[in-house]
Amino acid sequence: MKKILWVTFVAVMACTGLSHADSNLFYPYVAFSTGSWPEAVAVGDVNGDGHNDVVMVTSFDFDPDNDYHLFVFLQNTSGELDPPITYVTSGTYTQRPISVAVGDVNNDGRTDVVVGEADARIEVFLQNGSGSLDPPTAYATSDSRSIKIADLNDDGLLDVVGIGWGIDTASIYFQNASGTLNPSVTYSVTHGGYDEVDVGDVNHDGLTDIIVMSGELYSVPNIGVLLQQEGGTFGSPVYYEVGIDELTSGVAVGDVNGDGFQDVVVTYGGNDPDSRIGVFFQNGSGTLDPVVSYGSYDCPEPVVIADVSQDGRQDIIVAHGGWHALGVYTQWEDGILAPEALYDLPYATAYNPQGLVVGDINGDGHPDVVIADYNHGLVVLYHRKDEPDISVSPSQVSFGPVALGDTVSSTVTIQNAGAVLLNVGTLSITGTDASQFQKGNDSCSSSALTPGSTCATDILFSPMTEGPKSATLTIPSDDPDMPSLTVPIEAYGRLTLLSPNGGEILPRGSTYRIQWVAPSQAVFFNLCYSVDNGSTWKLIVNRTSGTSYDWEVPVLANNRKGLVRATGLNSRGTTIGKDRSDSTFTIEGVRILLPNGAETLKSGETRLIAWDTNVTAGDVAATKIYLSKDGGTTWGLIASLQGNPGSYRWPVAVVRATKSKCKLKVVLKSKKEKILGSDVSDAVFTIVP
Repeated sequence: MKKILWVTFVAVMACTGLSHADSNLFYPYVAFSTGSWPEAVAVGDVNGDGHNDVVMVTSFDFDPDNDYHLFVFLQNTSGELDPPITYVTSGTYTQRPISVAVGDVNNDGRTDVVVGEADARIEVFLQNGSGSLDPPTAYATSDSRSIKIADLNDDGLLDVVGIGWGIDTASIYFQNASGTLNPSVTYSVTHGGYDEVDVGDVNHDGLTDIIVMSGELYSVPNIGVLLQQEGGTFGSPVYYEVGIDELTSGVAVGDVNGDGFQDVVVTYGGNDPDSRIGVFFQNGSGTLDPVVSYGSYDCPEPVVIADVSQDGRQDIIVAHGGWHALGVYTQWEDGILAPEALYDLPYATAYNPQGLVVGDINGDGHPDVVIADYNHGLVVLYHRKDEPDISVSPSQVSFGPVALGDTVSSTVTIQNAGAVLLNVGTLSITGTDASQFQKGNDSCSSSALTPGSTCATDILFSPMTEGPKSATLTIPSDDPDMPSLTVPIEAYGRLTLLSPNGGEILPRGSTYRIQWVAPSQAVFFNLCYSVDNGSTWKLIVNRTSGTSYDWEVPVLANNRKGLVRATGLNSRGTTIGKDRSDSTFTIEGVRILLPNGAETLKSGETRLIAWDTNVTAGDVAATKIYLSKDGGTTWGLIASLQGNPGSYRWPVAVVRATKSKCKLKVVLKSKKEKILGSDVSDAVFTIVP
C-alpha cells in the first residue's frame, strides 16, 4: 500500500471577487415540492423517449407516503417535468436510500436506476419496454452509502461500485453477459465516514479508476485512488491529502485545466476564509500533482464537473450548505479557473454529497443544475438559452395618492438577462387612464441592450381627476418568450388645496384668495377654517363653485395660527374628496417690525420700536410694550402709550451684563382693557452694557 502525503498548500486564488449572480448562466431557481427528505439525485433517460429525466431518492421525515421512495420526474415533450412517479424501495429508518445512479446495467440499451440503501443493499430498478421501471432486484452489501455506475473492467458493460461508512472497502458489482450483476468483488481502501465515491481515468491509460473521498477522521487520507489494471482488476490504493487536519466534503473527476487529463476536485474547509476547493491535477506520469487550492464561498459541499458554460471546457459546480448559494468556477481558455460566480439557492443547512447533478432536463441542449434539497424538494436552476432575456424592475408601478395638479415620476429599469443582444421596441402607455400618464426620460425605446446591460424609462403621473387611476406600460422586444412584456401602473388622484397651504401671513380683515384643484365630478365646495389646529371648524362658504374663493379674513383678538379645509361635492351633494392646508398660516392683527430678532442693542441708547396694525375688532385706546430678558418666560412693562401710534422711541434698558435672550411684546387694548391684538418678536435680540 502506498500513501502520498501532500502537506504543501498552494493558494492561487483568494475569496475576493465572489458575488451572487456574478455570471449569467442560469435562470433563478425553481423548486418542486416532494415531501419527505430528499437525499440524492441523478439525470438520465429512464423511459426511453430520448429525453433526460430526473430521479431522486428520499430517506425519512415522518412522511409515510413519501419516505424511502424513488421519485421519477419524466421530461415531457414540452421540456417540462411531469409530476413524479414514485417507486417503493426496501429502505427503512436505519437503512435509508441515500444514493442513486443511472445507467444500462443489463445491456439492453435502456437506462436503469440503481439505489444505494445505507449499510444494507443496492437495489436495481430495470427499465422495461413500456417506459417504466420493473420491481427492484436487491443485492446485499454494506458498501451502499455512495454508488456510481461505470465500466470498471473494460468489457464494454456498465458496472456498479459502492462504498459504506468507514468500513475501508469498495465493492464492485460487475455486469455479466447475461445482463445481471455478479456477486461483489471487494477492494480495500481507507475512508472514515461521510464519504463519497467517484469514477474516472485519473492516470490516462484509458481505463476507469475509482476515487474514494473520506469526510471524517483527520487520521484518514482525504482521497484514495484505486487504479484499474489490465484484466479488470484494481491495484492497491494510492492516497492523497489536501493538508494537515482537513476534512473533505465532496469529490468529482474531470479535466478542469484543458490538458486532456482528468483531474480530481474536492471541497473542504468549512467557513470563509478557510472554505476552499482543492484540485489534484493529473500529470503526464499518470499520477496526481499536489493539491492546488482555490478560495470558495462558505461551506462548499457537493461538487460536480461539467461544461456548463458550453465552451468545450469542463467547469466546477459546487453547492454551499447553509449559505443560499450555488457556485460555478468556469474554466477559461488558458486552463485557468475563473473566480467563483454565485447563484441564489433556497436555504438548506447541508447537502448529501450526491445531492447535486448537471444535465439537460428540458431538452433545449443546455445543461441544467439539479439539487436534492431536504427543505424544498427538487431544486432546479435551468440554463439560460442563447437568446435575449428581458427582465424589468419593478414589475408594477404604484404611485399611491397624488395631489391634483402635481406631477410625480417613477423609473422602470429594463435589463437584458440573456446571452445575446436584446432589441427593445417603442414603449407605450395604454388603458382607461392613459392620458394621465406619460413617458419622461426614455433610454429604452428603440434600444439594443447587450447581455447584462440596462436602460431606464421614467413614468410620469399628473392626475387630472380624483380617484383610482390605472394604465399599462407595454414593452415590445425580440425576447422570444416575452415579445410583449406589460407592467401595470396604478395611482390615485385627489382634490388638493393649493392656498393657503402653510406659512402664509393673512392680515386680519383683508381679502385672501383660497385656491384648489378638483376632479371634474366635484361641482360644489364647502370651505372652512380652524384656529385650533383642526379641532373645530368654522364655515367660510357653503356650496361655492369654481376653483377659487375670495375670503374676508376674520378679525380675531390676537394673532392666530389657522388652517383652511376644502370639501368637494358632486351634484347630489355626496362628498367625493377633501383636503386641508398642509401646515398652519398666521391670521395677523399686529406685527412687530423693529426690533424683531438678531439685533444687538446698547444700554442707554435710543432705539425705535415699530409695529404694523391690521383691522382690529374695535378702537385701540392704549398700546402697552413689554420686555423679556429670558426669551419670553417673564415680562416687564417698559411703555404705556395712548392710542396706537405705531412706533415708540425707546431708551434701551440698562444692563450690567450682556442679555442675549431679549424679546419685545406689543399689546393693543380697548378702553375696557380688552386685548385687540398682540405680537411678540419673532426671535431674540441682544442688549449689551
